[in-house]
Amino acid sequence: MTTEADDTGESIQRSGPRARIKVYLRATNLPSPLTVLSQQPDTFARVSMIDQSVGTLDETANNPEGESYEDTEVVHKSSNPRWTWSLTIDYEYGTQVVFFVDIYAVRDQETSHKLAASLNELMRKKGRRFLGRATFDVQDVLGTSRNSKAKRLRKGGVVYAHVELQYETSASSPSNRSLALPDDDRILRLRIKAESLVHTQSTVNKYVSRTTAKPDTYFEVARLSESHERVVVFRSATVKESVCPTYDLAVIELNALRSSSECNLVITVFKLKRRKCKAIGSFEASVETLISACRTNAKVSGFEGCEDAEVSSPGLQLRRGGGESAGKIVVLEASIEHPSDTRESQFLSGADNDGGAPGELALSDDSLCPPVMPGTFIRRPAFRDYTELNIDLCVAIDFTSSNGDPRLPGSLHYSRDGMLNDYEESILAIGSVIEKYSQTKMFPCWGFGAKFNGVVRHIFQCGPDANSIGTDGILNSYRSVFETDLIMSGPTELQSVIKAAAARAKKSHGSASQNYSVLLCLTDGIVDDLEAIQRLVRSYQKLQLPLSLVVVGIGRADFSAFHAWSDSPAQSRGNFKFLEFRHHQFEPHELSRNAIAQLPLDIVDNFVGRNIMPSLNR
Repeated sequence: MTTEADDTGESIQRSGPRARIKVYLRATNLPSPLTVLSQQPDTFARVSMIDQSVGTLDETANNPEGESYEDTEVVHKSSNPRWTWSLTIDYEYGTQVVFFVDIYAVRDQETSHKLAASLNELMRKKGRRFLGRATFDVQDVLGTSRNSKAKRLRKGGVVYAHVELQYETSASSPSNRSLALPDDDRILRLRIKAESLVHTQSTVNKYVSRTTAKPDTYFEVARLSESHERVVVFRSATVKESVCPTYDLAVIELNALRSSSECNLVITVFKLKRRKCKAIGSFEASVETLISACRTNAKVSGFEGCEDAEVSSPGLQLRRGGGESAGKIVVLEASIEHPSDTRESQFLSGADNDGGAPGELALSDDSLCPPVMPGTFIRRPAFRDYTELNIDLCVAIDFTSSNGDPRLPGSLHYSRDGMLNDYEESILAIGSVIEKYSQTKMFPCWGFGAKFNGVVRHIFQCGPDANSIGTDGILNSYRSVFETDLIMSGPTELQSVIKAAAARAKKSHGSASQNYSVLLCLTDGIVDDLEAIQRLVRSYQKLQLPLSLVVVGIGRADFSAFHAWSDSPAQSRGNFKFLEFRHHQFEPHELSRNAIAQLPLDIVDNFVGRNIMPSLNR
């Protein structure tokens, strides 16, 4: 910004050319703060900027408490992390813009989630160690040949900042943008599945010991910048204990890819080991190749859409560094869509979270809705537009004998000394998110599979009242069951609790109110009426009943039938979601995120199908 004099002699300030830039961060050779030196750390970066008008650089650096900051995601078990998070800066050429990058190592994944449910509480409880600070000036970074600059940390390790230009504006015409990349606000929707992962040397040699554990895996999507810098733009959630993992839907902005659909991306599958993470294999593919593979797989598997394919394209082979095969990738879904055709994420920002409840996350709302009737709404409504939404949560709990004696340690209902069992942790993690969208917070809590007075009850009321108040009330109702003369029995049948939830949902079916019901069902094993409940859920969807079923598997039973149902195409699945608690038992926020990831899609599809539109006067 420059100061000039006008015709009257008074000074005026003129802005110089400006640019919007993005800063990507990575680090190498970070030290391990743990007693086991060979164990690589879980790390994140805290990025803060200073306002030059507040004081000098030295003054601000010595008093960082006043800085505003943002945190990257935590990268697990890596001394060489590449964070997908990026910092966006509106930069005026010639000015000094300084940002600090503080690197922290948190305790191992299991311990850290036991300490706290959120990163901020984790910091307060000192579950992290400071590894060092690097200071960057945007001018210095832009002045390098590759727009990348490295800073060495005092305790060891190097932090790299890489700057990419989004667009520029001239001083004479601020509204005239010179684009550094295509002005493309579309998104790539990608869902993949790995098959026959070769994750150990024994599997390479076709010998697999019975004691060989199945790997915990995730995948990354990366691209090469113009300066050949590898930039990671997406990292999936971890899938536990599977050599054929199906990963969650990835939603990636095409601008983040900074390339046309013909340019190649690098997709790498990693194995998360106890002390470090290791690449299993990778492959290169353009966006067009991914979409083509999806269509090919859909034709082979006989589905019209690109979901649930069973045969992968021969070209999508995972390869190790030496070129040998490490498995193959099936593209279940791949499409490019415009944001106006998608429902963007906004389901619980966590800003009003009252400290430590495992709900501090945004739930993805990124799928297509049915077309809107003309003249009713200026665009397809998004989940966030339904400001009067009221979710009615129903909870059903398995009390069959397969859970074990609740008085004995090791049984699934056993709890002591204030420690939560798996049922309680599931209710707390998922219920605390959904209850924030309830206007009354009056929720029924039901049990099934227990015997009272010699009769097996496939549905019975938990607690003294028909409705419990909030998540805490549900937990109290659940615990009160063990003070009765309950006898755990069987079989495991869900039809009765599903029909009861449907009866509650039916009350708002004929009205224009923004009411929706969710049945959270917690069960420990194989149900005896699976085909019947599948027919029920599909029929309710066809009838546009405002109801979704979320089933959480407790324990280590064979849940393959539930997984197959949950992974089936949307047209045959209905409003249903299944996940296993043990895969997220140390990650309550991941448990709740995965459990309700489909809800915004279900809710908006149901409302639009019933012609329930948001109010235009919000």
